[in-house]
Amino acid sequence: MSTPNPTSTTYSSEEQRKFNDFLLELLDVGCTKGFHNFSTHLRGREEMTVKIVNEPSIPVVLSSQVASPGFSLNQSILRENLPRSRQSMLLSGRWQRRLSGYGFLNVGLPPASPSEHETDQDSGCTLFLLACYARYHRPYAWVRTNHHRLIRLNAHDATEKDHPLKLRSTSQWNLPGRVRVWDIIAELVTISCQPMPPNPFQVDFDYFDTLEPHERALASGAMTRILLQILTTGTRRYNTKVQDDLLLISQRHFATMVYVMAHSKDEEKQQNAISNVK
Repeated sequence: MSTPNPTSTTYSSEEQRKFNDFLLELLDVGCTKGFHNFSTHLRGREEMTVKIVNEPSIPVVLSSQVASPGFSLNQSILRENLPRSRQSMLLSGRWQRRLSGYGFLNVGLPPASPSEHETDQDSGCTLFLLACYARYHRPYAWVRTNHHRLIRLNAHDATEKDHPLKLRSTSQWNLPGRVRVWDIIAELVTISCQPMPPNPFQVDFDYFDTLEPHERALASGAMTRILLQILTTGTRRYNTKVQDDLLLISQRHFATMVYVMAHSKDEEKQQNAISNVK
């Protein structure tokens, strides 16, 4: 009997919609700039890097906040100091082969390119790759830099650097409901930052102050949209703090829009006056 070819796998309309919706969210988040704890960069349609600050200047989260309803991080991970065991952080080779559909070829779940090719080497940050490849048809996240800060790797297995992370968020892909890009990012921020941020999506308002009015209007509008989606798609431990930042950034957005529109009218009047003189 021939071995099934995973590349010929057919998916239901619901599975395909779920996959496409995730890619659209990846695009939305990847185009949004101005977060305090991390920055994103799109690499095509299926990939996005998440660069997370290792030690952001934020207050420590109380243990009661960690255990609050809506917090889905694997609690055993939080109890470990950095670096953490590879058993708690990485999907095993056996699980990868089972999930990939390529187990008969002894292939797990590698990213499109090995982490050793990564050029963004910043000791103050940890770079992650979040991708939803068509060949896997579900999202995974990989550590790309500073592996040894996070994980106690096997010195005799160089491939462990490219094993996907064992995340609560990505493991729920086949369960009812949707896996959100921001839930994966929140989990990455939480396991990477020391101390753990009370709000993974804290807004860097200083960033917006550096932008020209037209750019600030676009950037603040994108940020407003993402924060609103985070608030309206579930109950999370940091929702109150997201709501506070949403109020402030939306106020700045509308104030900037008023300024831009007023100056656009002034410029139009000046152009008309010049035309009349001619």
